[in-house]
Amino acid sequence: MKNPLTPAGIEPATFRFVAQHEIVYNMHKFMKTESEVSITISFSKVQTRVAEATRVSRRTLCRVLKEGENVETGVAMAFSTPRKLFSDSE
Repeated sequence: MKNPLTPAGIEPATFRFVAQHEIVYNMHKFMKTESEVSITISFSKVQTRVAEATRVSRRTLCRVLKEGENVETGVAMAFSTPRKLFSDSE
């Protein structure tokens, strides 16, 4: 059985690696900008800061936070993988 590929045609492990690097880069860019022009978003607005720094939508952030809470409380065993976009029959 062939491994399903991500939508970009990249192997899943490589896709995760690239996504992690993109998040780190976005965080660095956000924090560097803040250091140069002062704090742009109040520290008390944690979700807004995280969404802006990681360049994900607030909705995505809320889904990830909910999933993290489920993992911490034992409702879920681990973070889930993104939904499959290709059928196994291909």
